[in-house]
Amino acid sequence: LNYELYNAEIDTTFCLINKQASHKSSKRIRIADNFTAKHIPWYKKNPFYNEYEKYIYGTNSYSTISKLFLTHIYNNYHIISKNDEKFLIDVSISKNINFWKNIYSTWEKETFTIFDKYLSKNKIFIDFGADIGAMSIYGSRKSKHVYSIENDILSVKDLSLNLSNNSNNNNYTIINRSFSINDVINSYNINPNDIALIKVDIKGEEEKILKGLYDLNNKHKIPLYIVIHYKIWKDSNLNRFPFLTQKHKNDINNNQLTYLLLNGTDIKTINSNSKLKNNSLSKLLKWIKSNFT
Repeated sequence: LNYELYNAEIDTTFCLINKQASHKSSKRIRIADNFTAKHIPWYKKNPFYNEYEKYIYGTNSYSTISKLFLTHIYNNYHIISKNDEKFLIDVSISKNINFWKNIYSTWEKETFTIFDKYLSKNKIFIDFGADIGAMSIYGSRKSKHVYSIENDILSVKDLSLNLSNNSNNNNYTIINRSFSINDVINSYNINPNDIALIKVDIKGEEEKILKGLYDLNNKHKIPLYIVIHYKIWKDSNLNRFPFLTQKHKNDINNNQLTYLLLNGTDIKTINSNSKLKNNSLSKLLKWIKSNFT
């Protein structure tokens, strides 16, 4: 192909942009010839950009045409912040809209601190019990790829929409069936060394696989973050797990929810009571600061 190519910053009719690097440079490759083309990236549904990517490009003025799409974004999505990320939540998701608008930004602070510590854009995140995607969409921004496992078909509908709108370059896989974590690793040919973190929240079913999770962590040194719903366990005997210390057992027994972080030989518990207390204290301090300073 013999096209005249120009390196120019002005907005011309036909331009090639590497979307992976568009935020780093204003340089564009302009092509001179007789073209008739559709501006596909700014169609509402297209194979190149999801809604979040269009929003980011529009707000950063990478294209004059992109500005036109922002009206569609503002009319059809709630823009929600979480730490240093922004997420687009479709207004059609009315069932959970209060959670997204009023709770999500401050929800599970310790959990997302752990995500920021362990997740890597060079590694994989496995979200076992992904629900509607509150953690998967965050993980997709911080990881090379996220595998989201969720059995509930109604939750999967929202999960799919949220990941489709907010992931990085479609870097996600949704698994809507009963799979063990070992099944996921084997079926999708995942190298255990490429896994940054596995999060497990399966509403009490974790008691059936806790020993297996410990063995997985012990064998491959994969960090695991497990939500323990002890109050709904069918077998309350914690002594069947010899790797738990008495402190671990006390924390699990005395709290509605306990978060278990396994990282090699190190096992830590974070209980829901302390999370609630810290959150309430934070809100109180903000109120005092706003009203008396």
